Amino acid sequence: MSEESIKKIIKKYKSGTSTIADENFLFENVTNTDKTTHYIAAFIKESKLQTPRNLNNTLWDSFEQKTKKKKEFKLALLPLAASVVLIISVYINNKRSDTLDIQRKEALLNEAKSMFKNSEDPQIIHHIIIESDLLVVYTKTEK
Repeated sequence: MSEESIKKIIKKYKSGTSTIADENFLFENVTNTDKTTHYIAAFIKESKLQTPRNLNNTLWDSFEQKTKKKKEFKLALLPLAASVVLIISVYINNKRSDTLDIQRKEALLNEAKSMFKNSEDPQIIHHIIIESDLLVVYTKTEK
């Protein structure tokens, strides 16, 4: 490439519109004409690190461990949520079945009364024997 195209890439780099390919080309082929770019290129060449060969595997293993914990938590939470829903549905169902309307209650009461033939209470009559300010004495007789 010519000096002209390198100057265009430097302008793009300084304005922040250069691509990664432009920057790589610029740092590999920098000339001594632009001192700032030369220093930046020298710094990048010296501090450039090589990525380990198994970087992807290490990263994926760490991602899997993090997602595995989340999956285990969700799987532990699922039965708990299901049991809460089950308990609530049983409670609501029992509450609905316990509520009877007044007519049904009266019918059940009358049916229960009809099971006892001699269910009438004898009439009790109370007689006052002694009555004072502090004491009242009653007697009762049954009819």
